[in-house]
Amino acid sequence: MVHGDDASLYKEISCSQAMSAPLTIADILAGGAKTYAGTTDELLVYAVSGSNVIVGDNSGKMILFKSGHGLAAGDILTITNAVTSVYQNVVLEITGGTFNKKSSGNQVSHGAHIGIDDATTCQAQVTAFSAEGFHSAVYVAMIGNQSGKNINGSNAKLYLNQANSATDGKMVETYGYVYAYSSGYSNFYYQAVSIEEYVDADTPSLSVDPTSITWAADETTMKTITVTTNSAASGYTVSSAASGWSVNDNGSGTISVCPNAVNTSTTADKTMTLTITHKDDTSISKQVTLTQSKVLSGPAWSRVTSVEDLLAGGTCILGYEATANSGVIVPMANTGSATTSAAGFMYSGSTAASGGSGTINMATVTETSKFEVTIVASTTVSNAICIKVGNNFIGNTNTKNNHPITRKEV
Repeated sequence: MVHGDDASLYKEISCSQAMSAPLTIADILAGGAKTYAGTTDELLVYAVSGSNVIVGDNSGKMILFKSGHGLAAGDILTITNAVTSVYQNVVLEITGGTFNKKSSGNQVSHGAHIGIDDATTCQAQVTAFSAEGFHSAVYVAMIGNQSGKNINGSNAKLYLNQANSATDGKMVETYGYVYAYSSGYSNFYYQAVSIEEYVDADTPSLSVDPTSITWAADETTMKTITVTTNSAASGYTVSSAASGWSVNDNGSGTISVCPNAVNTSTTADKTMTLTITHKDDTSISKQVTLTQSKVLSGPAWSRVTSVEDLLAGGTCILGYEATANSGVIVPMANTGSATTSAAGFMYSGSTAASGGSGTINMATVTETSKFEVTIVASTTVSNAICIKVGNNFIGNTNTKNNHPITRKEV
């Protein structure tokens, strides 16, 4: 029998024993794929990549996979009746349950990383993930070559759960979480926290963008080349300008280039190759090809200035000049089918009869049928005339009684 204060203490102990402890990441990793009754401990979101989320508590970290999750790094949430499943026989992931976001914007500390590409460290992690059961995600760092979703190191290969196109094909330095290992593909499943192009400060490097520039025959606009190098000062030298070209090294990683005058030749483009060389290692150089197009000799076009000119016959086009008085026309083209709500005509883009906001110089087009304007008698409406572009009538399709020109009676 318990008396006095001892009775109160006994009651408190009994109540605390009756309450269930929150579910932890360690519990889920140990329990495997199933539905878990109860609610998790508070979980911090460490990294997000598309539908993939790394969540964790003091006991471990694991992957959560759910589309439309609405989570961001720094969120804290709990999950009630968490559902887990196994992907590719090696990845245990949370895929369902009732998500309750408690707060956002919390500080995320990933802690110390391990160098996963070290041979001994890599093998230790392969062994840990390959053991029976599932293993907590591990924060790692690696320098390697990215190819698609793979980042290849000397010993380790990371498989990104979402590709990073900005660094594809480059040597990268990455930090993130490995959360499973595939013996079939010999790679770690990986969620990146950061991926950046890796530049070794001790190894000279040089890159240029773009590697080629083109001007129209009548264009002399100054254009810019961006140079990136890891050397001090300007870091590079630039070859001299060829005759007819201007080259100006701005001294801050940009070079301005342009042709000095229009190209009047109808037979040859005007070209120049600009060579940019690393200042500390002259064996490293990049070339930029500069081209000013020749005058293109298609049919000559002149403006129709009166109704009489139009009625006089010949081949005509409709369009507008992107720059007034330039002669560079954005023509109306016969492309696609009309409906009762769309006319079936569009302004051309950078190639004949293509859509877009570019321009096309009609002097470069030898096959003009898609653009030609004609005034013809209607084939379905008596005593009416219509305007056609190519084979279509302006205003509607050929099956909608053409589109006769009408005027208001006064």
